[in-house]
Amino acid sequence: MRYISDKAVIIEPCFIGDNVYIGAYSVIGPNVKIGDNCWIDSYVNIRGKCVIGVNNKFLKFSNIGQSFFNDVNKDWLLIGDNNFFSEGFMLYKNSSFFSCTTIGNNNFFMRNVLISYCCFIKDNIFISTNVSIGFNVFIDSFVILSDFVFIASNIFLGAYSFISAFNFISSNVVPYSLVHSSSIYGKLNLICLKKNFFSKSSIIRLKKIYKLMLNVNLDSKLIVSFLFSNKYISCETKLIVNFLLKKY
Repeated sequence: MRYISDKAVIIEPCFIGDNVYIGAYSVIGPNVKIGDNCWIDSYVNIRGKCVIGVNNKFLKFSNIGQSFFNDVNKDWLLIGDNNFFSEGFMLYKNSSFFSCTTIGNNNFFMRNVLISYCCFIKDNIFISTNVSIGFNVFIDSFVILSDFVFIASNIFLGAYSFISAFNFISSNVVPYSLVHSSSIYGKLNLICLKKNFFSKSSIIRLKKIYKLMLNVNLDSKLIVSFLFSNKYISCETKLIVNFLLKKY
């Protein structure tokens, strides 16, 4: 079962899956593929070379695939499954060169979020209202961004990190960080670790690593050698090692 309002505009070629709702005054296409069980509210704009997975919801005034140069056919947008896009969500493209912007699965975006081109947004991420993200930004899984956060271009946000409101982030953020200011590291995000059922031994291990990073001012080679020599390498600390060795 599929419902497409007679006031919506579908520009072929498009593929629209089963059980998809498209509201009035929305513009879809060309070259858009929409998976099953998606809800596209009224006044939504989704433009070319965009692949959308299943169970996604786009609320009013969302703008997906808008190009800075009014050419929407050079780069791709890939959107996974079970994502929620609130009112005024904007996802831009840059048609001056080929690129691919990717959004993973199970993400929640609140009102007036802007994401620029060449970004990679992974899974289980929560982004609050009025957040702006520059181009070529990588956001790892389970990251939370509070209200009015601005992420500069060419930035990596490590997994399980939390950025508090009204912050300008201009440096990479270490995994598991609780950041209150625009610095490369903050406190250990203990609340997130407990909510995600990290073991006590894992939390103790991460506390020691954070204490070490503060003491040596993030000398990457020294920290990594210390981790290996003291057998601190585990499933969760590999994220920090990859961050320090820039393997993301």
